[in-house]
This record gives sequence, structure tokens and C-alpha cells, in this order.
Amino acid sequence: MNSFAASASLEKTVEQYLNYLQKERQLALHSVLNYQSDLYAFRDFIADYRVQHWQHVTAKQVQAFIGNAQIQEKSVATILRLLSAVQGFINFLRQVQILDFDPLLGFEKPTLITQNKRPADSTEPIALQALLNVQVRDFVTARDRAMLEVLLHTGIRVSELCGLELYAIDFGAKQLSVSLKGNRRGANQRQLPIVASVETALRQWLDYRQQTPVFDAALFVSRRGKRLTVRGIQRRIDCHSDGRVTASQIRQAFSQQLLAANYSVPQMMKMMGTSSVVAAANQPALGGDKEAMQDLMDCYQSAHPRAAKSPKS
Repeated sequence: MNSFAASASLEKTVEQYLNYLQKERQLALHSVLNYQSDLYAFRDFIADYRVQHWQHVTAKQVQAFIGNAQIQEKSVATILRLLSAVQGFINFLRQVQILDFDPLLGFEKPTLITQNKRPADSTEPIALQALLNVQVRDFVTARDRAMLEVLLHTGIRVSELCGLELYAIDFGAKQLSVSLKGNRRGANQRQLPIVASVETALRQWLDYRQQTPVFDAALFVSRRGKRLTVRGIQRRIDCHSDGRVTASQIRQAFSQQLLAANYSVPQMMKMMGTSSVVAAANQPALGGDKEAMQDLMDCYQSAHPRAAKSPKS
């Protein structure tokens, strides 16, 4: 597939940004050169769409650039570096009023597992099972059991769990209303089924919650009646898994359950609250499922002219 040369307009704006980094931000030369390498690749990628000016770029095109790196099996560190470079450039385009939106808004970053966190391996199912073995004895254990049940059986983000309020539960319809990344009620909501174990855990928690003076509408609160923070929830996950399971691994486990249940990629994206194929590809659980990964690659290949075509059998 032939590549298209970047227009003078695309080139000029990238050079303006690199000049800004060097003279206004006063970044070190080696840092600017790293940005230059990544942004030249980004510029050429966008040029293949025959985009002549940056104001005509779309979110799908920008996110496909990251998707290309993922399909090429680049390391998570490399993908995060590319994301950082592109996000900085996008912010610059908005600052100089070339773009009036953020193409990466809502895009899920892949997780870089640090040395103090054990990666998902053969011991992970045991660690995950430990999260479901929390014995309800008091306010804290009832709350934690309910939170963990919701995380494990709905796949929502910790930030979304933190943003849940009492009205999110509909026991009659057996549904949980989740607002994407804590948006206001009614904005980008998705309805998730409440399975029996989740319902039992939630009802137990609400019994304890009602016995404690709480003046916050938040579903999950501390002993002092205040909404739990994202970091606070993450600490509870660490506590019950001995630091062996991260919030992202819980979400990955849920995506694996969807794959096992033969959910299609669009259905997975809807259940997990992602708006792009690229975001769905961030779930490492897809790595071991050839059909699901092929679906993602097909979506990518239909979106970008430079994508390598699969050989016909």
C-alpha cells in the first residue's frame, strides 16, 4: 500500500509544536528529538487518510494510530509514550484553536504493570476468588463485599464505582445504571445486569448503610459517611487480595468472561463502556483469543489505508 506524503500544512504545525517545546517549554534536546520521532510517525499516519489540515482529523483516525502500535505488539511503555506525545500535540492544537475537541477524550490507557504488582498469571484466578470470599461481619466487610461483587460481575471502572449513587440500583429491573467515568446522571449511561450474587451483596450492604448516619447520596461510603475515593477503593482491593490483583486485572477478567460467553466485539465495547475498538483492544485478555483479536484487527483494517491486509487462505 502506497503512503501519501504529508501536506505542507500538516508538516508546518508539527514543526511549530516542536519549536514550542524547545523554546517555550525549554525541553532538553533529546526529549524534543523523541517527540519529533513520534510525531513524524503520527503525521505520516494521518496523511495516509489524505487529511490536508489538522482541523479535519477525526477521533477515529487519532485512536487508530495507537491501535496500529498495539496490533504491531509494541510494548505498553512504547504505547504510553506515543499517547503522551500525541496528547501533548492535541493539547497544542486546541490551544492555538486548530481543534475544538479532544480526539482522545475517553480513550483508555493501557496499564503499565510495575515491579511491585504481580502480573496476571496462573495464580490470578485464585487471587480473584479470594475477593469473593470476603465474609460479611460488619459495615466495612459488607461494603467491601458489595464493591468487589459489582466490580467482578459488571466490569465497571473504579472511577465509575466511586461515582455510583443510590438511585443507580433498580432491584425490580435487576439493573445497575452506570455513567461513563462519573458523568452526570443521564449522560452516556449504560444499563448493566445485576446477577444474583451482586443483588445479595448489595442488599446486605444497604442494610448496614441504613444503620449508619449518612448524608451523601453515594452508594459506597466510608464509616464517616463520605463517598469513597478512587484511591480508597483501590486500597480495599489491595487489602483483600494481598496486593496480587489490580483494578485493571478485575476488568480484564470480566472481558474474558464476555469472550467466553461469545459476546461480539461491539457488545463487549457496549458492556464495558468503551467507544472505540482501540480501547477494547487494551484488554490483555483479548490477547489469547484469536477470533476476538481478529475482529479487532478487521475493524482496524477497515478504518485505515496503511493497515496490513491479512493473507487470503
